[in-house]
Amino acid sequence: MKPRRLFVSLMALMLLIPAATAYGADQEVHVNVLPADALAVSVDGWADMGVEVGTTAHWDFWINILNTKTTGWEVNVSGDALQSGHWTDCSPGGCSGWVDDGVLAFPTDVLQITGGDLDWWDGADATGNTIRPFTGPVGTTILQATSYAHGNFGLDNPQSYLEVTPPADDLGTVDVDESGAGLEFHTVLTYTIAVWTP
Repeated sequence: MKPRRLFVSLMALMLLIPAATAYGADQEVHVNVLPADALAVSVDGWADMGVEVGTTAHWDFWINILNTKTTGWEVNVSGDALQSGHWTDCSPGGCSGWVDDGVLAFPTDVLQITGGDLDWWDGADATGNTIRPFTGPVGTTILQATSYAHGNFGLDNPQSYLEVTPPADDLGTVDVDESGAGLEFHTVLTYTIAVWTP
């Protein structure tokens, strides 16, 4: 084949190959700016446990921490005894009001609260145990952490939990109502976070 014919054939072949197509890729960018020198705690707003007399009910829940301080921190729980009563202001979406009926109250120690954990920082922390969970009744400390537990995070390894064991002796004196329903008890727990120095 002559060089000129080869050149013409190659040019014709190149015209048949389509031009390279440019492809794009999207990237979403989200930035969560944390306040400086802040300390805050939040928890699931609701725990609903059913329990049979003589048994213990268990409820896992989330505790979320915001810590941008340079110190350690601790979480305490406060609240009142579990009071018997009934719900009011009920609709298909649920009930919004609680009324104590004064029939019976369980002491705060029937409700045990356990703090959660997260081991992200344990390897870097000289203590080897950045967050320490504790178990106790209302009125106790359930978490202590060194300054390594820094940022915005939830405790899920394991999660925090509540356990309630109603005293059978007290319940034995209360009659079941005509509908067959048992008694309902209610309290509000308050979780507070404060600076803690190991």
